[in-house]
Order: sequence, then structure tokens, then C-alpha cells
Amino acid sequence: SNVSLIYLFSTSSSQAEQMVAHGATVVFAVADQPYGERGGRLADPFGHLWMIARRTEDLTPEQVQARTTAMTSG
Repeated sequence: SNVSLIYLFSTSSSQAEQMVAHGATVVFAVADQPYGERGGRLADPFGHLWMIARRTEDLTPEQVQARTTAMTSG
């Protein structure tokens, strides 16, 4: 079975770069997300999935919904 780990960092992009330098592969590139985080997902050489992120802003549920709707509606 797979193991998924979630870590919050102050600099998610540089953490992803360090992980790739040590053998991880990018599953989802680090990018700004509609829920107020900048994050991505990587897989380490052992198959464990790592979601790394940093909080970029505090949003209300309504703001998250509006951004998600705007993103998915084209």
C-alpha cells in the first residue's frame, strides 16, 4: 500500500527542488492553488507520496469556492 505524507513548509518550491535532487519525481508541480496554498506532490524513490505546501493566504470557504468554480469553468 502507498503512504502519503503532508508537510507544510515556508518555502515549498525550494523543498521540492531538494527532493528532486535526491531522487524524488514530480507528480504535480508546485503551483498556486485556489485554496490559499502553494503546493505540489512528489513521489520518493520508495513510492511514498509527499504533498508539500505553504500557506499563501487565509481564505473563507466562500472565497475558496469562488476561486475553484472560476478555475474549473474555463
